[in-house]
Amino acid sequence: MKKIKVLAVAGVMLAFAGAGCMQKPMMDEATMMKKVDSAFTAQKQTIADAAMKDCDANKANWIQTKADSIYMAESAEAALKK
Repeated sequence: MKKIKVLAVAGVMLAFAGAGCMQKPMMDEATMMKKVDSAFTAQKQTIADAAMKDCDANKANWIQTKADSIYMAESAEAALKK
């Protein structure tokens, strides 16, 4: 009984797979490539913007850390001279 159910499910899946392969494409290759290119360009710009934002934030953090370090060193040196 269990084998019959498994075979029936497999048969239905093969029928759907075969029917899907028989269908004509919904759009021609040029139109499909235009859609893919536009989607890629949009994603590429989004990723590039996010990476640039992260880079700018890291750079600002690094600069602030260095500036604080220089300030603390100068303050310590000035305190020793007094």
